[in-house]
Amino acid sequence: MPRDHVLGAVVPVGPKGHTLEFTHEAWQRPCLLDELGNVLSNYSNIVPHGMVVFFPSYASLDMTVAQWRKTGMFDRLSKRKQVFMEPKDAKDVDTILRQYASTVSTPPPTSPKGAMLLAVVGAKLSEGINFQDELARCVVMVGLPFPHSQSPELAERLAFARSTQPPDTHSSTDPGRDLYVNMCMRAVNQSMGRAIRHSADYAVFLMLDQRYGRDSILMRLPGWIRTQVQVHERFGSSIKAVAQFFQQKKKAKGTTHTRIPTAPVSQIVSRPSCLCTFSRAFCPATLVDQARVLCSDPARIPVVQARTFFRKDALYLAVI
Repeated sequence: MPRDHVLGAVVPVGPKGHTLEFTHEAWQRPCLLDELGNVLSNYSNIVPHGMVVFFPSYASLDMTVAQWRKTGMFDRLSKRKQVFMEPKDAKDVDTILRQYASTVSTPPPTSPKGAMLLAVVGAKLSEGINFQDELARCVVMVGLPFPHSQSPELAERLAFARSTQPPDTHSSTDPGRDLYVNMCMRAVNQSMGRAIRHSADYAVFLMLDQRYGRDSILMRLPGWIRTQVQVHERFGSSIKAVAQFFQQKKKAKGTTHTRIPTAPVSQIVSRPSCLCTFSRAFCPATLVDQARVLCSDPARIPVVQARTFFRKDALYLAVI
């Protein structure tokens, strides 16, 4: 993957100077939730298309949204990017994903900057769902999703990990602590991995918590992100870095990206496109079947992916 296709940024402070550290207790602080809203509002002005924002838990997401609705921040965000929330009921996931994808592809006048999807680490959208291309030009990690330390099950796992260390070993490392951090970072890395799904894809990864700047955390990030991470002591410098990243991509767009096709479906599928595409989950099965019939290369049939959109009342399909 080209190095300039990834930008990682650790953001330890917000625009008003509040330290960003989302511990379990911090979600009870309205001022910190307001600062988080200001952070996302600033980034939503410069991030094109789709933003996926991961929270540590449903509880933290619910508390944040409740505070934003109370202060008007939710409406403020929605005027830039239409805001969607991960549903708790699995049967509603497909509907939310389709609505989110449609808004990213064709933003309404009321939310001209695209869409923002508020998701939960370890839930339905952080596993098995790919947010490639325009669906996730920016992935935001809010805090570190450490398991709750008071969980009896977790306490047993940590105790077992510590018991595996020989008693005569004089090591400064704590196996239990290592397991605790590894569990957290495994979930972080899995969530980040929902974006950047092919070599031409690109995205920004924002880590909103000062603890991401610690060596013990940075070293556990995947190499393709870790080598591109910058720790920004000032919020303004992160805004500048993100803006420059997308400005460079916009300049290169004319030579590296295919424009929206204007041919009917039968012509498009006969010449596979490198357009930003959705997974099969976003495309009606009948259209995928049609693509299989019309696709000129039978070898591509088992892995066909498609994107549909309307133009002048005609349905179009792009296939890779």
